[in-house]
Amino acid sequence: MLLAVKPAVAQFAIVHDTDGYVYVRKSAEKTNNISDTLHTGEPVWCFNPAGNWYSVDFKKHGEQLSGFIYRNRLQFLSAFDSIPVKSLQENRLILQKDSLIIVITQGKFEPTKSKLGFQPGTKLLQTINGQHFFGTDGGMPKRQYSSIEVAYGKKHSSFTQQQLENLFEPNLSSTKCYINRATNTIYLTASNSDGAGAYELLWVIVNGECKKRVEMLSF
Repeated sequence: MLLAVKPAVAQFAIVHDTDGYVYVRKSAEKTNNISDTLHTGEPVWCFNPAGNWYSVDFKKHGEQLSGFIYRNRLQFLSAFDSIPVKSLQENRLILQKDSLIIVITQGKFEPTKSKLGFQPGTKLLQTINGQHFFGTDGGMPKRQYSSIEVAYGKKHSSFTQQQLENLFEPNLSSTKCYINRATNTIYLTASNSDGAGAYELLWVIVNGECKKRVEMLSF
């Protein structure tokens, strides 16, 4: 059932194959066109279905790459159990179902508390605290994540600063959460910012602990 689900819009999916890996191809066909290999469980951003293939973006060594994967090698997050919104306020979102509770807060970005790097001779912002950042295309960010708390059964954890850093202009109203109960894995996603600053975001939470963060530019 999970493999048969087709996404209505672009969304994250998880690579799934009994062999433990799948081939990424340069074009939507089975010819001598293998460009990469991804292991089962790796997240990819899927869009533009072409017959039995999906265009995918994926991250390797910090670089965003592209290719095609056969549709029955993907599990779309929307096929998993969805965690509904309990409360949504301007700066606070609560997602809850049964013993799983996720609380996300955001706040103002304060430039004076960060080291800003500008393109020489311009006002275009290039780095914040020495890092590339997501959410604007050279403009000064206005909002950032403040905290993410996860309570799952008797387990409680907080996202680290590293798991939240350089992510700006959150859209709490676009945040979604899914759980694969077979693997006890939670997937927290968001479509943040807009226009040239838009990006897709995924956190992978295993047994209540955040294990991976993936960002994808969505243009």
